[in-house]
Amino acid sequence: MTKGEINEIICSVARIEKIENDQPLISSSILDSFSILILISKLELKFNITIALEDIDISNIDTVDKIYDLLTSMNTV
Repeated sequence: MTKGEINEIICSVARIEKIENDQPLISSSILDSFSILILISKLELKFNITIALEDIDISNIDTVDKIYDLLTSMNTV
């Protein structure tokens, strides 16, 4: 798993070409609540993981960097 792979998934979900790893996704309205559900599902499928609902918080999924940190803290790298 790399930040680049996470970035690609986010761009696919948000239908954008490029996003910076530190660019806010939710607070800048790039992703809405429905997009977040799709993103979580795609991350789970791509990396063969399960993300618990209690682990999902705006503060830990608002950027590529934060999503990467969340997933690595789950020992999925």
